[in-house]
Amino acid sequence: MKVKRGFNEPEVLEIARNCGSKSVTGSIAWLRRAHFNNPDKFICEIADDVAFWASDLCKTHMRLYEIAVREEYHGKGYGKAMLMRMMKVC
Repeated sequence: MKVKRGFNEPEVLEIARNCGSKSVTGSIAWLRRAHFNNPDKFICEIADDVAFWASDLCKTHMRLYEIAVREEYHGKGYGKAMLMRMMKVC
């Protein structure tokens, strides 16, 4: 699995639109704002242009904003892999 770190809005938006959940698409504005307000704390990783996770990393905790996987890749382990990567960062 090839993973890129950084908030690449077009890629994240494409995954969000194709994940099967309207709430993920609606949260893109929140992710954009979180990235703008705290670029040093905001973490976003994109895996194979199929899945992404986004969170804030603080001194005492990590706040997960979103994990999304394209609908056609549901059940293939991408969500679990993204969660495991997030836990390693934490």
